[in-house]
Amino acid sequence: MNWAFIKDILFYSFLGLISFVPLVIAVASLRNQSFRNARKETLGFLESWAKLASGDWLKTVFKVAGLSGVLVLLGFVAYGFNRLGDVTMPYTSQMVEHFGNRVVQWTIDNERDWDRVKFEFREVSGIRGDRQQWEKVKGELGVHDIRLFRVLFFLFLLISVAGLVDTIGSRNLRRRGLFLFFLGMIGLAASQWLWIDRTKQYVINFVARYESTHLQKAGQKPLLPESYVRMIEGKGH
Repeated sequence: MNWAFIKDILFYSFLGLISFVPLVIAVASLRNQSFRNARKETLGFLESWAKLASGDWLKTVFKVAGLSGVLVLLGFVAYGFNRLGDVTMPYTSQMVEHFGNRVVQWTIDNERDWDRVKFEFREVSGIRGDRQQWEKVKGELGVHDIRLFRVLFFLFLLISVAGLVDTIGSRNLRRRGLFLFFLGMIGLAASQWLWIDRTKQYVINFVARYESTHLQKAGQKPLLPESYVRMIEGKGH
């Protein structure tokens, strides 16, 4: 049994549970409905798709993890938001100048050097192509915090868009729309800031693990990229 896979399902199912409310809000705005009616419609849609998607092997996984098909389906939605955030949030971070965070700026401006550090760590630690072990190590270093705030970023974006639709599309729902819009914008800013903060901590943890592992295996600390050393010493990017 691949326990890393089961843990991923549990993690993304948890995020899927969080995702349900913003999805209901989006349906309510698009369909010009109350939240109660939108909840029923959203749940019915998800249940119908969960039945179609649940093959024999998925049913076995659901049974082992103690999850429902709807929750796992929401987990796939959360996983999609995480993957989207992995690609886009470095750019949104640049838009806010990384809130002054030099470590995160280094990972983005010097992507090849950051990739090299990760590759060399996988080599020296013996992980190489072992995805299960790689996910385990990343989890220990705090990658799930980063994934959480990627997903929350897009959920708050969804709430903001829903609020904008309510504000523009219906006079009766304008008050609700304004509340959702500002709630979403505050959540967006907070999620971006927290993503930057957690990414910084992850990088610091990662480099420290890399150095300790290299010292243990090779008897000396690794030669870190010059761009990273300059950044740490505050001598530029």
